[in-house]
Amino acid sequence: MRVLIIGLGHIGHSIGQGLVDSPFAVVGCDRNPNKVERFTRVTGFEASDSWKHLLKDSDVIMLSVRTDQVNSWIDEAREALASDQILVCLSAGINLRSILDQLGPSGVAARRAIANINVAVRSGCTVLMMSEDAADSDPLVPLFEYMGQVIQVGTDEELDRLSVLPGCAPGGVALFLEGLVEFGVRSGFSDRRALELALASVEASAAAMRQLDIPPVEFKRYSASPGGFVDRLLDDAQSHRVGGTAGEWFDHILRHLTGGRPSAESK
Repeated sequence: MRVLIIGLGHIGHSIGQGLVDSPFAVVGCDRNPNKVERFTRVTGFEASDSWKHLLKDSDVIMLSVRTDQVNSWIDEAREALASDQILVCLSAGINLRSILDQLGPSGVAARRAIANINVAVRSGCTVLMMSEDAADSDPLVPLFEYMGQVIQVGTDEELDRLSVLPGCAPGGVALFLEGLVEFGVRSGFSDRRALELALASVEASAAAMRQLDIPPVEFKRYSASPGGFVDRLLDDAQSHRVGGTAGEWFDHILRHLTGGRPSAESK
């Protein structure tokens, strides 16, 4: 199966990375020559600044462009699309019915999907919505499953609602890690060492919760002695006595550990 990725921004590029060494033939396209060069260099796949000569040989077209560019692309490509092709719109804020109406009687199958950037390392999550005519053995399912988990839904409302968690989670985790690293640097570690420790701690905690089958609300207490120092700090955070960013909460811990002395950064 030949996959054409149109738009090599964060998601399009990540999908390409996730499909390296896969059984799928992949080609990319973007008007930005820097993105084309990077995509080819990182993935080894062919890429171009124009989709027109690539469209006819593609089985699946992944449209990874801004929402305000979707309609204009369909208008331009509609006559060139074939009835045996599948168009996957990866943009938020658009519904499948409007895509199908715009495609008209072309017979092109249309899908919607929201993927997160973790597909780049085949640990992603994709929420996939298929039209009513989709077969049970839809080829998109194994395609996205190659890059991680797939959640299949039947309506735009479900896709928009259920894609928020997997879509926002990578950024939320990065924000929390930023706070951990900031805390580590203020404690005396180098930037690199603080990042390594933060990543290892998050990875190990996630693995422990999964393997021990302990939900976060319980794991948070499992990791602290009842009534102890960390337990009291968790109470501070949960009762909102400590607000702000994750980094500020870790500063609160540092102040406890140093008896209120200023951090190394503030000296």
